[in-house]
Amino acid sequence: MNRRRVLRGIGAGTMVVAGTAGIASAGQSKLRYNFYGCSQVCVNKRGVKAVVWTGRETKKVRITASSNRNDPAVREWKSVYCYEVDDPKKIIGLYYDGRYIENENRCAMNVKAK
Repeated sequence: MNRRRVLRGIGAGTMVVAGTAGIASAGQSKLRYNFYGCSQVCVNKRGVKAVVWTGRETKKVRITASSNRNDPAVREWKSVYCYEVDDPKKIIGLYYDGRYIENENRCAMNVKAK
């Protein structure tokens, strides 16, 4: 099973936004996000879902933990919520307002279902 099939299985065909960091708009609400490889992602809104490859399947996990991360990429955000995983899990994307945002880091691109 390849990456495309994995993403199709989670209903990720609606929209892909490229980039390690970026902004996705949904109506008047803008989502800011920053991927740190495949082990951590930070967003500016509570409740965004991280799409995690567990090594066997993909799962959507709600991001609710606030963070005081002092990183230039997120320092200017009013609110910061982060989610982190350990190996072998990989954060391969985000799911927000019915849209899929792909993690463009190489580690996410190399994810293959076995």
